[in-house]
Amino acid sequence: MTCNYEYFVNEIQWQNKGRNKGKTGRGPASPDAAGREKRRRYIYFWRMKFEMKKRILALALAGTTAFSVFGAAMSANAANVYWGGTSSHIGAYDGAYYQSYTPAGDITWGSTTTKQETVTLDNTFYTLPSAEKDEDGNYVEGTTIYMRPSAYADAVSKDSQIASVVTELNTRDDGVTYYEDVAEFAKYNDYDVVTTEEGNKIFTKGDVRYVIAESRSNPGRYGIFIYEDEEGNTEWDDAAQTAWKSASGTFYIPESYYDETSLDGVEVYDLNGVVDHYEANHRNEYFFIDTTGEENDATNGTITNLDRHPKSAGQAVVVKADPTDVNGIYTTSGATTLDAVDPTDIDAVLEETVYPSGVVYLYDYYNRLPSSIDADEFAEAWADNSIATLLRDNGADNPVSPETGYRARGV
Repeated sequence: MTCNYEYFVNEIQWQNKGRNKGKTGRGPASPDAAGREKRRRYIYFWRMKFEMKKRILALALAGTTAFSVFGAAMSANAANVYWGGTSSHIGAYDGAYYQSYTPAGDITWGSTTTKQETVTLDNTFYTLPSAEKDEDGNYVEGTTIYMRPSAYADAVSKDSQIASVVTELNTRDDGVTYYEDVAEFAKYNDYDVVTTEEGNKIFTKGDVRYVIAESRSNPGRYGIFIYEDEEGNTEWDDAAQTAWKSASGTFYIPESYYDETSLDGVEVYDLNGVVDHYEANHRNEYFFIDTTGEENDATNGTITNLDRHPKSAGQAVVVKADPTDVNGIYTTSGATTLDAVDPTDIDAVLEETVYPSGVVYLYDYYNRLPSSIDADEFAEAWADNSIATLLRDNGADNPVSPETGYRARGV
């Protein structure tokens, strides 16, 4: 069952119809009742109108807020709109996101490749046994080349570039222990050098006379005996002479032996023997004994464990510098610090701190880069100073200008 009211309002009449009609029936309406109903309808009409306006305003506010949040996310992050040299990171309510900064401007770059530089050697030289050559047979860049002083001076006088790839052998502080002659070698290593001759194989040190002998059972091995001490005692008796025979030549005797009261054939060395002994006790050390003072290609004239490359073997080429990419890059503002936050990671961009100036923000340029370059590649190339090569190889614009609007790639 329903209730239905109809109201007929005029200046003086009001009637009701339906189930709840008044006691007056269908008689004439009361003027007071008609007035009250007119006021009630007036209040109802304006209240409904107010409620409708309030609902419309609420919907409009909600839509505006949603659009504002979207707009704030696009402008408050580091993905700025570039208008006339300043950023649109300007807003009133969020100091963390709404930052204003000046973009770094155009990125201008240049990249060239240098030619290989080589130096030709015409003099005898030396290298470490581990020296490497490239596929063309040239000694690779960084190879240490050594020359004796006289050869070095001659080579540099003909070509000054040789000084940049060759080390002169003249010191014990350049990776190779250099001795200008055998006497210096002996002195530096505490050997006494003694020369005996046939018919005069006995030599004297202080009050003691000595004899050097070669083993009969082991030729090439030499020993020293006390021939006669200050009290007339000797080690050079019949038994010693049976096993040894006196020797002539130049020998290297550790100086400490002269402090001993008994030697009885302790080992001493000829030149080859002392070098072998030195090398055995100085493993992983390179040495050079200049035995003649002048280079002699026929007889070597040196004692060394370096590899020797004689002049008679022909020319050799040393790489002074391999081809390299020379990179140059700069920004209009002079900024060199890159903020490499990934422009495709919106959350990371929003969280990134924005500085007023002095920083190159990758998202300002990302849409202007070739699609073959991703954010990580750009950041790595910027860090190792190969960015110009990366831009060149991928056909980037030069200069690369900041983005001036919103595009699909990244923020």
